[in-house]
Amino acid sequence: YGKTVLTLKKWCHLGKVLETTLGLKQTAFQELLRTRSILVNRTPISTDLFVGPKQEIMVFRKVNPFSAVTTDRIGTPVLRVDPHFILTDKYPGLPTIPTRDNFTENFQYFLQRSCDRSISAGKLMVTSRLDTGTHGLLIYSRTNEFQALYNTMLSDRKVQKRYQAVVLGWKDSHKKWSFPLTLKHYLSNPKKRKWKTPELVTQEFPEATLTSTPWKHTQGWTRVNTSNTATKECTSESILIIQSAVPATPDSLPFRPFSEEYLAELYKEHKPMLLTIELITGRTHQIRAQLQAMGLVIVGDHLYGCPEKYLTESNPLALCCASLSFKHPLTKEQFSFNLEEMTKEASRE
Repeated sequence: YGKTVLTLKKWCHLGKVLETTLGLKQTAFQELLRTRSILVNRTPISTDLFVGPKQEIMVFRKVNPFSAVTTDRIGTPVLRVDPHFILTDKYPGLPTIPTRDNFTENFQYFLQRSCDRSISAGKLMVTSRLDTGTHGLLIYSRTNEFQALYNTMLSDRKVQKRYQAVVLGWKDSHKKWSFPLTLKHYLSNPKKRKWKTPELVTQEFPEATLTSTPWKHTQGWTRVNTSNTATKECTSESILIIQSAVPATPDSLPFRPFSEEYLAELYKEHKPMLLTIELITGRTHQIRAQLQAMGLVIVGDHLYGCPEKYLTESNPLALCCASLSFKHPLTKEQFSFNLEEMTKEASRE
């Protein structure tokens, strides 16, 4: 991240301090203020300040830039407003929440700034996340009570989430699959990997091989003894169900972020398949890592093996959260949201 931490001996303007100590010019300083990549006492700032002793200054000079990918097929970001939550259609290209070095270029900040004030009044709170390149249905809470109860429902697997993914690499061996097909893997701790991406540790690992002692530093991870007697840190289990697989068409839902030119080039050499996936657990990059373990790669996924010629500058993925079903934890109303149906209705209005 190019992080620098400073402490001062006397009071002065922050811009002057950074120019003197880091050689940070005014234009670069203003850009870091725009993305709120400068923290004073761990609080992101957006204007120059008078700073001094006993204040910690943290500067992220190598800011990861993000930009939303929008097309004619990706419309309004807010699909439904409830007193306790808003249902959104997340744009690909933006993280769900602020990153440690970029506070403003994320979907949560975008909603706060762009929505009607009656919708975004107060703070929108995250309930779950979609990867930066992933798009589709995502709920933000408007109340602390709903956030706590909805997160409990997620942990108890009382929220049904279905994704659609367009993949490359479909072979004769995949044609023998019968659906629904349950995949169960153990994935490595992404904090141990260069790109923070999980990798397959093993498939259908016997429970007896799991050590009883939880990993000391990271809650929710378990040590697994692999076949070569090595010990790896991994998730307790990652489960998804592939409900169906059919040939993808250019108007398939996961292809929304991609141009007609891009898809024309893709179809010259490949016959992509459209998978419908029910996510049972919610691990980091779970769908992407598990599909890679089965010899498949999601279109646009450079971290998991998509051919370089099919990568784009903004790196959207042909991966979409297509439906959500749950019972409102407070009103007990049953919801079943389908992205394709909702976007069609919105386009007719």
